[in-house]
Amino acid sequence: EKLCAEAVRSGAKRRCKKHTTQGLPAMDPISSLVNQLQRKYPQLERFKLLDYVLNMENWEDIDAQLEKDVSAAALNKPGLWDFFISHTQRNDAAVALAEKLYASLKERGKKVWLDVNMKRRDEAAMEEGVRNSGCVIAVITDGDGVPGNAYFERPFCLKELRWGMESRKYIQPVIRDADKQRVGEFMGGAPDDLKFLGSVDFIDMNRGAIQYWNVGVDMIVERADNPPELNYKVPSKSPPAAPAPSSSTVGDVDSEVMEFMRDLKLDKYVPALVEQGVSTFDDLKSVDEDIMDDCGFTPIHKKAFLRKRPTSAMPRPSRNPQQH
Repeated sequence: EKLCAEAVRSGAKRRCKKHTTQGLPAMDPISSLVNQLQRKYPQLERFKLLDYVLNMENWEDIDAQLEKDVSAAALNKPGLWDFFISHTQRNDAAVALAEKLYASLKERGKKVWLDVNMKRRDEAAMEEGVRNSGCVIAVITDGDGVPGNAYFERPFCLKELRWGMESRKYIQPVIRDADKQRVGEFMGGAPDDLKFLGSVDFIDMNRGAIQYWNVGVDMIVERADNPPELNYKVPSKSPPAAPAPSSSTVGDVDSEVMEFMRDLKLDKYVPALVEQGVSTFDDLKSVDEDIMDDCGFTPIHKKAFLRKRPTSAMPRPSRNPQQH
């Protein structure tokens, strides 16, 4: 109700279904805004955008703030990508095709995630890259004569595809021009949950003829900009369970602190705050950005906490970096 009223005051002409008034069509302004953002930022999952909207002070600045905060928290900058290129490094032809695709897409002004060009290349960085990309390009190749080296035999290639499915990405398979008659053979090696790629029109890429190569790149961009309906069942993804606080941790925290943090949906940070010496409601007044960084607060959660934090006492001074 509070969010609905705030939305109407800020210029929304429609209320949510529960609070529809005569003459005003029923529409939830929160969902409407999230829908707009999802169309503009297909890289981001809906639940992330919803969390952001619910914690945003000024909706007029949401675009600039969204890009700024995503970039600040990203393992690799800028954090939002147009394309993620998935390939196996066990096949030289796949590496060459991926690198040329990266260069061609960059020439067209696209932001592209390719492992060899990233500062962070670990599993967390790869997952973030997939989930924050608008389209996953899967470079499908064989094992170049070595068992276990084919695209569908590489564990991380499979993980990248499944991360893409979980976050509802359009997945575009590409193939070397020399292999365009082998699509059926390659798909025969795909796990059952990835067989759907066989029904997607593969784009064959010819590195030896620039005019055909450019046609292929343009086709990739066109399909990413106007993706067809998803042709796979989106798997459910359970968020990793947060470690349960120890009994001593729960006992050391005032119920008022737990209630306050739970109302903000920030109670997962309570164990870390306890380690920083926070146990009473008054202690929350001294929680500054340094402490929040130590506790792992995201930029969005920092803003939510600071807006509601008790302010009757000054926060403790920032630590000296030389002592950190």
